[in-house]
Amino acid sequence: DSETKTESLILEDTVIYFLQEGVYQNEESVKEHVENLHISGLPAAYIKGDSHIHVMVAMVPNLESGKKMRESAIFPETWPKEFSLKGKVIQNLTKEERSFLESAIPIYNKLVEEGTRAFLEGDKYVINPNLQETLNQLQKQEALEKETIKAMHASLLEAAESLQTYIQSRKQEDWLRSQQKFIDFITQYISL
Repeated sequence: DSETKTESLILEDTVIYFLQEGVYQNEESVKEHVENLHISGLPAAYIKGDSHIHVMVAMVPNLESGKKMRESAIFPETWPKEFSLKGKVIQNLTKEERSFLESAIPIYNKLVEEGTRAFLEGDKYVINPNLQETLNQLQKQEALEKETIKAMHASLLEAAESLQTYIQSRKQEDWLRSQQKFIDFITQYISL
């Protein structure tokens, strides 16, 4: 019964990779800086580490891809960063929410890898046939009740849709939109 919120889930520690635009200590100046990046058309958000605040501007599948991506004109003043997200226990979930959370990071990883390949390979990029299957899987997901989980789902779905649009259009703004949705997903995941 999807109405009962009796499910729980242990989210394992996970590692994410991103292009870091900067490292800061003052949260107020970081908020202003992220806003300025948004105004200039770049995706951005910040993530708090143990002693510093890191500004993310693009999500990547690994450090090597991050190094290649920073060679582009969009991200010259960035550095690839590996960042560990601590595991946690999430309780009072519906079966649907548990199912979504179990699949969320693997789906995110697939989409980020695909988005990075599409960006780096340019016209040589050949679409992964599993991308449509991943999009279908996200579109079928329903009955999510918790606001954060709904927002995570919406971010992943919009990232996948923007990525598909980018693959068709090759317009930088479509790729940047997908990146902002990946960044949004990670900040929502952290807030669980």
